[in-house]
This record gives sequence, structure tokens and C-alpha cells, in this order.
Amino acid sequence: MAKKKLTESCKFKPQSLAKAFALLCGLYLFLAALLPALGFEVLWWNNRALTILAAFYPGLAPTFLGALIGLIWGVVTGALYGLIIAWIYDRFSR
Repeated sequence: MAKKKLTESCKFKPQSLAKAFALLCGLYLFLAALLPALGFEVLWWNNRALTILAAFYPGLAPTFLGALIGLIWGVVTGALYGLIIAWIYDRFSR
């Protein structure tokens, strides 16, 4: 009985992981576009990194509107990544 309870607790909740990934990815892309727009060149948040990200996320630019577009892209892709990772983990962890 304890073994069954342990394996049930090791499963991911796909909705929770999707929300967490959506929040993190959205915040990351928002800051990746907003910080260079405000003139900050911090670590990997700079115009060169933003140019690379913009190749994958159309509309991402060092402006406030570009940061909002990045936030939307981050939320959508983060939620999808979270769902996929939870599904793969739950499917193959036995």
C-alpha cells in the first residue's frame, strides 16, 4: 500500500507545471525585451541575445510593446512546454 501511495505522489500535475513554466517563460521574455529597452546591458539580457530570441519569437523587440508581445509568446510556449514535459514524465516514470 505504501508503495502505491509513493508512486502516485511522484506524478506531475500537468496544469500546475504548465502554469509554472508559463509564468517563468513569460517573465523571462518580458525582461529580455524590456531591460535592453531601458538601457540595461545585464548578463545575457542584451541586444545581441534579444536579436537571437527575436528570430524565434516574431514581434519581440527592445520596446515596451515588444516586451508585451514577448510576455504573450512566453506564456503560450511555456504552458505548452510544461504540459509536454509533465506528459512525458508521467508517461515514462514507472
